[in-house]
Amino acid sequence: MRRARCRPPIPLREVTKVPETLPAATTAVQPTAAAPETGVKRGGVLRTTYWITNLRFNDPAIATDTTVANVYRQVCDWLVRVGPDQIVRPALATEWVPSEDGKSWTLKLRQGVKFTHGKAFNADDVLFTFNRLLDPATASVVAGLMNYIKPGDIEKVDDYTVIFHCSRVVPDFPYHLHDYHSAILPADWTGDFYEAPWGTGPFTIVEHRPEELLVYKRRPDYWDIAPDGQPYPYLDGMEVITYADETAVLDALRNGELHMMIPSIASLPAIEKIPGVLIDHWMNGAYREFVLRCDSKPFDDPRMRRALKLAVDRDLYLTNFAYGYGTVAYDSPIAPLSEAYPPIKPFKRDVEKAKALMAEAGYPDGVDLTIKLRNVATQDGVWIQESAKEAGFRSTAQPSTPPPMTTTSYSALGACSFACIMTEALRSPKQEGRQDAGDGIEV
Repeated sequence: MRRARCRPPIPLREVTKVPETLPAATTAVQPTAAAPETGVKRGGVLRTTYWITNLRFNDPAIATDTTVANVYRQVCDWLVRVGPDQIVRPALATEWVPSEDGKSWTLKLRQGVKFTHGKAFNADDVLFTFNRLLDPATASVVAGLMNYIKPGDIEKVDDYTVIFHCSRVVPDFPYHLHDYHSAILPADWTGDFYEAPWGTGPFTIVEHRPEELLVYKRRPDYWDIAPDGQPYPYLDGMEVITYADETAVLDALRNGELHMMIPSIASLPAIEKIPGVLIDHWMNGAYREFVLRCDSKPFDDPRMRRALKLAVDRDLYLTNFAYGYGTVAYDSPIAPLSEAYPPIKPFKRDVEKAKALMAEAGYPDGVDLTIKLRNVATQDGVWIQESAKEAGFRSTAQPSTPPPMTTTSYSALGACSFACIMTEALRSPKQEGRQDAGDGIEV
């Protein structure tokens, strides 16, 4: 039986380490034919809940989260691929070379590739995709990510060569090509992904019933060749199914109707009792954050931010809310799996020091806070309330949609599954109004 691997959804943006990973539960997909060169069997239809939304959307350029992006990841390709090892590898671009001054990047494009509707892939599609992404009227976050390049700054040299002319040196430019909004769409795309699900990827969408079912079918002419000498993918197709709740999901897993799911950590004990189900764990780079208002009292004073960091009990979160799946992150949003992970020295919770800092900042009797949550009540709010009150942070929780991202500077206090992070990084005004911000704490 082959384990199906995918990136799991993490309700609390959890990153794991103990035991190094998050779980996916899988049963076998029935194969149809063997590939003797690799031992991998081809065929079968994977039925999954995965982390893919069945809700309808229009445009990858303005996707709101990765559940949307995972819909078109099966249909589209990017210019490059970035794997778990964080190395950039060729995809629709076969090579990328910077100029001597580092301000331009010349990309050679893959030939012989076709979109699902039959159009041949070429440089026009790259210009179309990125000019749309960079156009302020599109309102894609890529315009902010790649703010060193404007629409029209991408030059077509020939059908399979383009040059990105940047306003400054950007060493990590190749990584930006892999942003999840940057799926390559054809120059004749009509503007609605479900009406025109056109990509160069391994699957096509053959059926979509919003909030119910999404059906993919294998493309026989995909450009990427597997080790057995045949095109990827190995599967004949995939069905993404929506269930009413996790109880229904577990029933489907028990009955063999479902091959793969991404369970909540709390459901693992029940899943472990299901015969024939494998639970796989691995780490990813997601995290959970709280956002503090740094432009108003009390968190305009760095001593108050430091006090809250010392007051919260990170081990409590890891044990009680993450069920031990994770590792404490001492004020860094960079996961241990990244080679950019900083060598951070752990520190202990210190309630007395937190109280002293609060008194020093002018709050000897503590402070009253409101926790703005994306849901009416979450375990994150409970964690803050219970673990910080001993130091004098008295808090109540309120729902907030969207989160309170309305000023120019913030400090993030986060609980994540690697397991609690707090940073004092300032956020750009361009991030105001984003829907993917963390929960917020206000006076």
